[in-house]
Amino acid sequence: APLLTPYDPTVSSPDEALYGPSGEHWLGTDQYGRDVLARTLFGGRYALMVAFLATTVTVALGSILGILTAYLGGWFDMVLMRLVDAVLSVPSILSLLVVVTVFGNGVPVIVLAVTVVYTPAVTRVVRGAAMSVVPLAFVTAARARGESEFSVVFREILPSVPGVILVEYAMRASWVVLLISTLSFLGFGANPPTPDWGLMISE
Repeated sequence: APLLTPYDPTVSSPDEALYGPSGEHWLGTDQYGRDVLARTLFGGRYALMVAFLATTVTVALGSILGILTAYLGGWFDMVLMRLVDAVLSVPSILSLLVVVTVFGNGVPVIVLAVTVVYTPAVTRVVRGAAMSVVPLAFVTAARARGESEFSVVFREILPSVPGVILVEYAMRASWVVLLISTLSFLGFGANPPTPDWGLMISE
């Protein structure tokens, strides 16, 4: 963003408010005289940074829980899946608003909120993929050799489901960007004058 525009996205210039597109301001200015192109570029950087952090944490945690439930089964699988069903029954935007209302709206809190909202869905999908791997001969052989559960999970099962995990990562990343922008649009995300796509649309 700093290489493509010379303007600071947070500095107001009241004398240049609501200018149309020109050679000086390619996308014009907003009601406070701030360059719209600069705010769009810097806002994208903020949205993508938060989305990357939140998606990485979500998919990593969901993948580990999904593989563990498929491998361990029994009461652990039953209890965790009932918790997953309970969280999935609540609309994602409502869960997000509850977390943000309780803990605030900083970047760590938004990452936590997205993790709470999307980890159950990732867990269910990865569990379904891992369920078909657990009964296979190489997993049985690893258990028969006396390998630890950690070794079986991370050396045998995890490398067998990378396609599902990567697809989940790509899908969740796009949804997280939309969710974060929705949060800012509703006034629970980034605080003004921080450049943010949802906040810009709200303004």
